[in-house]
Amino acid sequence: MVETGAERFMHRGSHLLAHQGDLSLVNPDVVHTGEPASPAGYVYRAFYPQASFLQNIDPQGTLPYLRYPVVHDPELVQRFLHIHQELTRRFLHSGRRVDLGLETALLEAFHLLLHRHAERKAHHPFPGSHSVARQVQDFLEAHLQDPVRLETLAQVFQMHPVVLVRVFKRQFGLPPHAYQNQRRIDRSRSMLRQGRAVAETALELGFFDQSHFTKHFRRVMGVTPGVYQKAVGGWQTGSNRPIP
Repeated sequence: MVETGAERFMHRGSHLLAHQGDLSLVNPDVVHTGEPASPAGYVYRAFYPQASFLQNIDPQGTLPYLRYPVVHDPELVQRFLHIHQELTRRFLHSGRRVDLGLETALLEAFHLLLHRHAERKAHHPFPGSHSVARQVQDFLEAHLQDPVRLETLAQVFQMHPVVLVRVFKRQFGLPPHAYQNQRRIDRSRSMLRQGRAVAETALELGFFDQSHFTKHFRRVMGVTPGVYQKAVGGWQTGSNRPIP
């Protein structure tokens, strides 16, 4: 949810804008970028629901597909904004988290979101799940922490490097190296929530060092890993307090 300003981001190869009062919606496992659309910057609030959470909302147990990456729905924005503000207030001032009332409000808001802006059927925007692009994706997932080079991918999949990048970018909206970094950031969020140290997380995921990790994390999430870990209640292993 964009509170003030505007966000510019790339989604499946297209450059999009989300203005004040808009919802930016990204399906699970779809990589994207995000940055201010102007030097004035922007303020946003975000929810990161697990795919299983969205799937359980559907009576048929199928994973809904969000149709559009940007929607203008003032009523829904106000619902999510109120819930996020209340969660923030409780976390910062009272230490209390979700109770039955807030949990119900959150569930109803996501149910309304899926009812208005999602499809209840399998969606295949790019035909051929076993295409070369998907195979490259699987390779990158299996070597998330490794410094994979383009020439390695070209040799493994017997394709010219330029063609490989073009095919991959057409399907996922980002070139292979950017996709790998995005997925590393996705994985790091889970590790930070579990209380893993920032430096340890950076090295395990293949970043050169902590500063390199912090640079990419802030570019995607808008905050440093330490700030994110504190906000989500992650506790560093072996420590008695959240990372500052």
